[in-house]
Amino acid sequence: MPRSAGSDEWVLLRNPVRIVVAWKPGDVLSCLDEVAKAGDDGLYAAGFVSYEAASGCDYALVTHPSGNLPLLWFGIFSEAEPYDLDLQ
Repeated sequence: MPRSAGSDEWVLLRNPVRIVVAWKPGDVLSCLDEVAKAGDDGLYAAGFVSYEAASGCDYALVTHPSGNLPLLWFGIFSEAEPYDLDLQ
């Protein structure tokens, strides 16, 4: 993954120190806060927020059931190893 948005420096993330996951809409915002705090604390985060997580941010938004996929999933990592990504 790129070290930061717009960066051409790539890093490899291994062995998360914790996993942040939301299965219910009511957990989405607190999980996003936890991911943001990890970044503020100098940690790295990689994961996804599903389209269906929208109802966790605004209950007026209606989405389909997420099935077996969590609404949000992030690994939190303490180290990011430089990685040479050869795009050739």
